[in-house]
Amino acid sequence: VRGAFLRDSGYSLRGVRDALDDLLHLRGASTDRVAAHVATLAPRCGLDPHDVRALVEFLRPSTAERATGQRSPEALYHVLLQLLSHEAEKQPLVLLLDDLHFGGTETGQFLEFLAVELQQHPVPLAVIASVLTGDVTATRFADVLRRLSRYEGEGVVRHALLPLGPSDAETLIRSIVKLAPDVRASLIQRAAGNEMHLVQLARYLVDRKLLTHTNEGWRPRPGVRVDELLPPSLAELV
Repeated sequence: VRGAFLRDSGYSLRGVRDALDDLLHLRGASTDRVAAHVATLAPRCGLDPHDVRALVEFLRPSTAERATGQRSPEALYHVLLQLLSHEAEKQPLVLLLDDLHFGGTETGQFLEFLAVELQQHPVPLAVIASVLTGDVTATRFADVLRRLSRYEGEGVVRHALLPLGPSDAETLIRSIVKLAPDVRASLIQRAAGNEMHLVQLARYLVDRKLLTHTNEGWRPRPGVRVDELLPPSLAELV
């Protein structure tokens, strides 16, 4: 299951909430439907009435700023772990959290809580989180990463993903569209080694029919500048 954090979302555990919405098939569901579904899960997950209220309030917060209700954050983390553990025992579970650098303090505390609890009480649950280190250095989340590093080798593994090299970038873009060499070079330069950006830029040119065919390969139509392209999917990240 997958959740993502957004820049200035104002909701520190948003990515976790989104992932649980997917896990429970509740994305877009009303508060009443969420409450009914959580009530049916409660006996199997070992949740008491207070836990149920906390989980419903987390999934459908009454305010955008805080979703922990009246209980302490750690009490909520225990509830979330009970739910995740129950689902993971039915089938091994992978929780994907994108753009963790936009997460807040509570997100870091939750991950640290998981690192400790899963070491003591293992369940078939893996959490994979992506972090853009360039943004982390300018945010409070850098401290979270330093604290999590204490658990490396004991349940926490950290991998550095290097920017895509020119040769690999050329191979990737050729698999999407056969651009003229200079256009391909411009697109690779614009993506600056970011594989996701390169794919989105190339597909944007193709999907929006912004290319015209020449003997050298596909070129942007008159008036289309590669260095100014900003697909909606990338605009959300800027």
